[in-house]
Amino acid sequence: MNGNKIEYEYDSGKGPQGVTVEASNRLDDNQWHSVLVERNVKEAMVVVDRTKKGQIKEPSGPSRRMILTSKLYVGATRDYTNGFVGCLRAMLLNGEPVDLVGEATKDHLGLYGISVGCSGKCSNNPCKNGGRCLEGYDHFSCDCRLTPFKGPICADEIGVNMRSNNMIKYDFQSDRKSTLTEKIRVGFTTTEPKGFLIGAYSETSHEFLTLLVTSLGHLKLVFNFGFGHQELTYTDQDLRTGQFHEVTIERFDQGRKVRMAVDNHEPKLFNFEEILKSAAASEPPSDLHFNNVQYLYIGRNETMKEGFVGCISRVEFNEIIPLRLLFQEDPISNIQSSPETMKENFCGVEPVTLPPEEEETRRPPKEEDDDMEHLYHTANSALLGTTLSVIFVGLVVSAVFVGKYLNRQKGEYVTREDEGANDAFDADTAVLQGRTGHQVERKKEWFI
Repeated sequence: MNGNKIEYEYDSGKGPQGVTVEASNRLDDNQWHSVLVERNVKEAMVVVDRTKKGQIKEPSGPSRRMILTSKLYVGATRDYTNGFVGCLRAMLLNGEPVDLVGEATKDHLGLYGISVGCSGKCSNNPCKNGGRCLEGYDHFSCDCRLTPFKGPICADEIGVNMRSNNMIKYDFQSDRKSTLTEKIRVGFTTTEPKGFLIGAYSETSHEFLTLLVTSLGHLKLVFNFGFGHQELTYTDQDLRTGQFHEVTIERFDQGRKVRMAVDNHEPKLFNFEEILKSAAASEPPSDLHFNNVQYLYIGRNETMKEGFVGCISRVEFNEIIPLRLLFQEDPISNIQSSPETMKENFCGVEPVTLPPEEEETRRPPKEEDDDMEHLYHTANSALLGTTLSVIFVGLVVSAVFVGKYLNRQKGEYVTREDEGANDAFDADTAVLQGRTGHQVERKKEWFI
């Protein structure tokens, strides 16, 4: 297999032959594909996905049977090269099913790189926060472009440390829409008594939405979408403790309901059915759309002297992820920061990591008995063992004698010969010339 091609090669005694079929789409698209390979006395044929077909005629001459003496190798060659990465199922050989699962599990230690089932690296959902997992050759990667996170598994914060005079402004420009539902997400940490988190405005319709922290440390959502000024307050927590908090706000049910959630606490649900009914009794039906959204602000807006003090991250407004756009390598022109030197910050939130994968090690290849027979023979092995044993014993005996010889006793001894007889030319003269008399002791010597 190569891209969108399937290649079949064989040699039946008439020289190498091959058939190549090109599919309509690439075959590495993580979808199931079927391949039929057939060879007979007249032709060889390959069919891919029951639609694409390739065939060649057999060369002229007598037809010969293809004699294959080795075992069938599936997924790689005999020397572990050109390996296939993917999933195989429903394999038939001459009409008989091949038990691939049985072959993969007959050894209790398993086969290197092979597992039962067709689950890849992405089956355990390694990508966090809505990141899209992409299968690789022997790994996975995460696409974080549609999330307010970055990093290898979409778990690293994209945040910014805000001071009271800082501001981030996103201009919708030509993408100005009227929304009936909104989804807002923002994470923050602060110790200040109040602050503006995020807000959206329309200079055309004068409608707005603002999310802020009150002087009591509560969360407040203020908006006006055509049915009056509305304020929703979340009072269950004091959010000024310097801990990281995440807020999710969603308007749904044709704009009639708002759900507000802080961290992992029970969400608050606000329903505007009664307000809308009373307004409709006295006035024409209200328009629930947030009309012609033009600007999105973070930290403060242009009418405020002081803004939010703390760290803000995870910012989303519908499909807009402003902090990712601001800090990407090629920032777009319709998002600006004041001052322009604002730097990215992870807001003190350590990213989640995955436990290291257990590395699979390849066991030594299992050699076939037929392949090893010409290297080892029983008779030769016995003769070789006897010869080596004799040589070993001879070396041990030689080592013992050499050790005895090198460690024999050496020294000097005293003879006490008669003084004055040193110049005598024979034994009789030595006795006559002696001054001390002959004092002879019998000595014994031992040689080892």
